[in-house]
Amino acid sequence: MLEPWSLGLHGLFAFAGLWLIGLLCGLHIVAAWRIGRRRWSGAILLAWLLTLTLTGYLLIYAGDDGAWGLVSPSHWIAGLALPLPFAVHRLIRFLRPGS
Repeated sequence: MLEPWSLGLHGLFAFAGLWLIGLLCGLHIVAAWRIGRRRWSGAILLAWLLTLTLTGYLLIYAGDDGAWGLVSPSHWIAGLALPLPFAVHRLIRFLRPGS
């Protein structure tokens, strides 16, 4: 009963997340990359987000059940573990001053 609503909300938040990634690319990422601030953790976080985007796209458009069976767990794992690279990117400045 709640599955259609939760999937709809998930799609809405995914769309908002894609919009936010685009906003960050234009405002935050380019400026931070120029001055060399937290490049490695930012690149890992961006790659993580791109993995979520790609696996989400494949879940919608991959018609093969075999591919879906591989992509679905990958999307779940990447999504549930997303706070980890985000926390590393945010908190690395406390571990390495000047980064």
